[in-house]
Amino acid sequence: MTKSREKRKDERYIFYNPADTRSLLFKEIEKYSTFKWNAHTGKEEEKSFEYSSSSYVKNPVLIFSKLIPYSFDENGLVRKDNKVEYLKLVINEMNKVADEVSYISTRLESVINSFKNNGYKVKSFKGKPLWRFVVGLGASHPQETSMTLHHIYGVPYIPASAIKGIIKQWAVLKFAEEYAKIKKGEELDFDIAIEEISEKLREGENLSITIDNVSFYDLIRIFGTQEREGEIIFFDAYPCDKITLKIDVMNPHYKNYYFSTQPPADWDQPRPLPFLTVENTKFAFYVAGKDETLTLKAVKCAKDALKEHGVGAKTSLGYGIFTDF
Repeated sequence: MTKSREKRKDERYIFYNPADTRSLLFKEIEKYSTFKWNAHTGKEEEKSFEYSSSSYVKNPVLIFSKLIPYSFDENGLVRKDNKVEYLKLVINEMNKVADEVSYISTRLESVINSFKNNGYKVKSFKGKPLWRFVVGLGASHPQETSMTLHHIYGVPYIPASAIKGIIKQWAVLKFAEEYAKIKKGEELDFDIAIEEISEKLREGENLSITIDNVSFYDLIRIFGTQEREGEIIFFDAYPCDKITLKIDVMNPHYKNYYFSTQPPADWDQPRPLPFLTVENTKFAFYVAGKDETLTLKAVKCAKDALKEHGVGAKTSLGYGIFTDF
């Protein structure tokens, strides 16, 4: 038995998939472990491991959400570092689909041209996160933390619903602030102002408020009401540059408080949770409408919302803030 570190193929891992799928996965994704002889115990110990994928291109979203490898320690428990190693596998698979970015851009341009041919004024801009961002972090996932990846292309993207949602939320906050100033004599609470602005926007009740050349009536036209649809179309935003994924960690300190009825205490053990993020990757945003002036105002709102509010999870910590428009 060797006394030094030795790296070799290790079969102590499994996929919880149907048997025929599992047999293919074992050929495509292999595990390599580094072992070292322990003189005190008289046996070798697994010090670290990594997953290695074949050159065959796989959809990263499948590796991320459905075809997850699990490695076990000597006690039969899933290794604590398994999630980090499997996320590295996802990153490696993402690097293989770099050519998809140009293909997606070509497909999207075709869609945009069809809108233009039907009388829509389409405006576009590109933005880059100040640092990192993650959309869909809290979505259902077998490994607790998720990320929104396109189910066909496998790349990270920002759904149009998320873009429209953060623009609307940002606009409500902006106009609620101005509305509260107007109602200052009534001592209107800011939370109440937000509720009233949201209600008036939803019902299409106009207000004589204009901020940075965008009126409240413009918002009604952009987002629509209960009775009529909005005049502006927001598109999914896709990467238009090299995709860079990074592993980040959140570290909740009070596991027993979050997952049971026990109060938080100083003796609780932190529980690191690795998760995927997108870092320094440029995205292309598209906005369309029949009224060019209104479309330009929608673009301005989108840029301001992305710059001041951010998109995705953990925006209060600086994630999801876009710049470089």
